[in-house]
Amino acid sequence: MKRLEDMIMGFWDSAANLVKEAGEGVKRFNEKSRKLQNEYQQESSEKLRRVVKSEGFFGNSAQEKAIARKVLKERGEG
Repeated sequence: MKRLEDMIMGFWDSAANLVKEAGEGVKRFNEKSRKLQNEYQQESSEKLRRVVKSEGFFGNSAQEKAIARKVLKERGEG
């Protein structure tokens, strides 16, 4: 019976750690998004359009493209 209790507690400890790590990942994603948005607000619309259109292995990430689109839209250009 003790072994079963240990397994159950181990499961819940692992689940709690997983939730904590996921929360930290979301926090990092949001911080990066805010930083990118602040940077992109200072960039030219031409550069932002290049970010949106970039493709391939060396292209910008989906997060960067989404933020560039958002800034362009805020400027009335998107």
